[in-house]
Amino acid sequence: MITRIPALEFMQHLIGTYRSSDGLASLLVTRVGYGQLVDFRLGDKVQLAGVVGAYGDSVELFAQLGLPNVVRLSGSLRSQTEISFEASDLPMGLALASEGDTLTLTTSLNGAPRTNHVLQRA
Repeated sequence: MITRIPALEFMQHLIGTYRSSDGLASLLVTRVGYGQLVDFRLGDKVQLAGVVGAYGDSVELFAQLGLPNVVRLSGSLRSQTEISFEASDLPMGLALASEGDTLTLTTSLNGAPRTNHVLQRA
């Protein structure tokens, strides 16, 4: 029996391509089995590449974030429109907030927001 996982269902609703108004930033979320592939780029450089999948009653993101090794981030819903991922080994996080066709991607370091990208569904 497959268990319903709200955080995974939220990620499934994000499937698509998103771009910033200036065309510099782009995010691709595609389905891979029951999980999702996440690819965030600034220009032609990949900033984050990872896979989101179920873990217990929540989700995990295994990603490369410009580092030579893979980072494990645990995800949970903050609200019906926002999911937050926090790294267990490093003081970094990632949040995705959806409002209609707009997606806001925010990265944080030591708990303080570092970058914020507002993207539109393409």
